[in-house]
Amino acid sequence: MTPKSRAVAVAVVAILATSAIAACATTGTTPRTTPNEAEQSAVIRASGFGGDDGQLQLDAPWVQLWTQAQLPAAIGLCLERGVPVDPCYAAHPVDTRVFAMSEPQRIQLFGYYLTFLDRCVLAQGFRVDRIPQRAAFLSAINDGMPWSPYDRVTVKTRAEWFALSDACPPVPADIDAALTPR
Repeated sequence: MTPKSRAVAVAVVAILATSAIAACATTGTTPRTTPNEAEQSAVIRASGFGGDDGQLQLDAPWVQLWTQAQLPAAIGLCLERGVPVDPCYAAHPVDTRVFAMSEPQRIQLFGYYLTFLDRCVLAQGFRVDRIPQRAAFLSAINDGMPWSPYDRVTVKTRAEWFALSDACPPVPADIDAALTPR
């Protein structure tokens, strides 16, 4: 290895390490206690309203954003327990941002899942199913059943969800920003 190629390799490793550390860091020194825009939007969609005064009502028992793959089991469990579907659905808001993404954003999301999110979720102690091939991943979105590293994730508290989703954002920040209405 030449001195120049070694210097380039060291610089690349330093950049990657810095990026990895920054991506795994939380968004501040104190844990988040309020929902972000994606969570608020999902809760409003699931509960069907934003409150009498147009403000988000967060007293629904939601804990985390669910994936499309998790919803049937959650609804089935509610039905077994005799809980009506509407309150059950309101308690299990689904992250539907993937359906609003363009094809290039979905391809970028696949790369994000493959290179960061699956490893991040695993590092937090959760199981992750094997990521499908890119064509199957894109086809599953078009069929209404997208794959996600979060498909096996279930947390017990909102605080646990906030910490996990801050450490391992379900959608890359640039795509999330592009999908957020201004």
